[in-house]
Amino acid sequence: MARSFFEAVNAMRANPASFIPTVDAYVREWRSFVPNKKALESAAAELKKELRKHAPLAPFQIDSDLVKASADHARDSKQMGVLGHIGSDGSNPADRVARYAVMTQVNEVITYGQSTAAYMLAAFLIDEQDPKRGHRKALLSKTLTLIGVTVESHPAYRTQCVAVLGTR
Repeated sequence: MARSFFEAVNAMRANPASFIPTVDAYVREWRSFVPNKKALESAAAELKKELRKHAPLAPFQIDSDLVKASADHARDSKQMGVLGHIGSDGSNPADRVARYAVMTQVNEVITYGQSTAAYMLAAFLIDEQDPKRGHRKALLSKTLTLIGVTVESHPAYRTQCVAVLGTR
């Protein structure tokens, strides 16, 4: 599933507007599960507008050090039921990356509960719970060029996707 996510994110980066039908499908399916339907629909409309005008981006390159950092957090989240970006040991994304590599820029995106790579990506890009759209900005960034992805089970949400993005 991590490989499928990697392929989906790079396909979206190559042709952002091509991801719009997946955004529509995600909203139709997840609409009944989210607490704020209006926020979901508004964020999705905003995303579709952005994808229509967004220039293609270079693909992410898989980075083994970022894969290790994403796996650390996914494993911790699975074992300890952790949610969010702070590990059970108090580590943040930069701390976890620093165990393996020196990066000039680090960002981490996490989503829970989606059953397909395409819906994981849609959840990140819609990002309705964050008014700053941090997940979206990271995945559409020109400066973040490396990625490590881990998809793992989660005790409360069935699945989780942890993607760590970086620049050396």
